[in-house]
Amino acid sequence: IFPSYTLSSSFLQYFNNLYTHFLPSFYNIFTPFLHPFYTLSTHFLHSFEIILTTLLHSSYIIATFFLQFFYTFLHSSHILLTTFQQPFLHTCYTLPTTFTSFLHRFDTLFLHILYTFATIFLHSSYIYLIHFLHLSYNLLTTLLH
Repeated sequence: IFPSYTLSSSFLQYFNNLYTHFLPSFYNIFTPFLHPFYTLSTHFLHSFEIILTTLLHSSYIIATFFLQFFYTFLHSSHILLTTFQQPFLHTCYTLPTTFTSFLHRFDTLFLHILYTFATIFLHSSYIYLIHFLHLSYNLLTTLLH
C-alpha cells in the first residue's frame, strides 16, 4: 500500500508543480503572441470578406450591364428594322430579340440569386471563422492561465 501511495502522491505532486509553475509562465510567454495573431486573423478575415463581396457585387453589376447592353442593341435593331418594313430581316431579328429578352431576364435573376447566396455564404463563413478564432483564443488563454 505504501509504495503505490508514494508513487501516486509523487505523480500528483509533479502535475501540481507543472500546473502551478510551468503553465502560468507558458501563459505569460504566449499570450502576447496569441492576442495579435487573433486580432490580425479577424481583421484579415473581415477584409477578405469585404473584398470578395465587392468583387461579387461588381461582377454582378458588370454582367447585368453587358446583358442589358446586348438586349438593348438587339431591341433597337429590331425596332429599326421594323420601321423600314423589311419582312425577312424583321423575322430574323424577332426570334433573337425574344430569346435575348428571356435570357436577359433569366440571367439577371440567376446572377442576383447567385450573388445573394454567395454573399450570405461568405458572411456566414466569416462569422463562423471569427467565432472559431474567438473560442480557440479564449480556450488557449484559459488553459494557459
